[in-house]
Amino acid sequence: MEEKHRGLVRRVDSLGRVVIPKEVRLALHIANGDMMEFYVTTDSVVVKKYYLLDSLERFLPSLIKLVGGKSIFIFDTDNLICTNERIVKQEMTTDLKNIMQNREECKLEDIEVVSGINLINAEFFPVISNGDLIGAIVSEDAKVGKDLQMFLTSYLDN
Repeated sequence: MEEKHRGLVRRVDSLGRVVIPKEVRLALHIANGDMMEFYVTTDSVVVKKYYLLDSLERFLPSLIKLVGGKSIFIFDTDNLICTNERIVKQEMTTDLKNIMQNREECKLEDIEVVSGINLINAEFFPVISNGDLIGAIVSEDAKVGKDLQMFLTSYLDN
């Protein structure tokens, strides 16, 4: 006999809304105002947190290679997604998340950005599109970081 798995059950209200349970929001780091993506499979509706930079993921290594520079890290709002020529998905540290929430360019000195990766001297550039924090660029080369920030912001705003 096949075992059926039941998740958390919620009712749809008269406007078609469903509340995402607090346990799920905490586990997936879903905050007020975050964008969600919906898609339909054969017998399900899948809801996942939407990261705008994910749509550019396959182009990011080429973009980084084009602008050059060393130790370039591109983050969405929760994860390191790309470093130099490598796509990665690794959760950023709480310290970096706190810096990102300030939405300001700053110098990073001796900070762990993800588990096992410490930067001694780098520049932090938030990527903001249409007023929303989308992610950040961290680079040891301030000019390269600023150029990437300006490119991504311009691209995402259009």
